[in-house]
Amino acid sequence: RRSGYEPIATDVPTRFLESLPTVPRDGTLLRATDAVQVWRITGGRRVAVADPGGTPVAVVPPSTLAGLPG
Repeated sequence: RRSGYEPIATDVPTRFLESLPTVPRDGTLLRATDAVQVWRITGGRRVAVADPGGTPVAVVPPSTLAGLPG
C-alpha cells in the first residue's frame, strides 16, 4: 500500500458470469496482439477484413482470437 491506494475486490455471482456472451457482438473488430490482420465478427464468426476504415479495433491475446470460430 505504498501509494495509498487499496484495491477493492468484489464477488461476482456465478450466474452473472455464466450469462456473459462468449463471442463478441456482430460488427466488433478484433486484432491479435501479434498480428496485423483485422477480423469482424459476423454471425458469431470471425471474418477477415481488408480495411477497417478508421473504425476502432479491439486488440486481444492471440489465444482469444484463436478461440473464435472462423
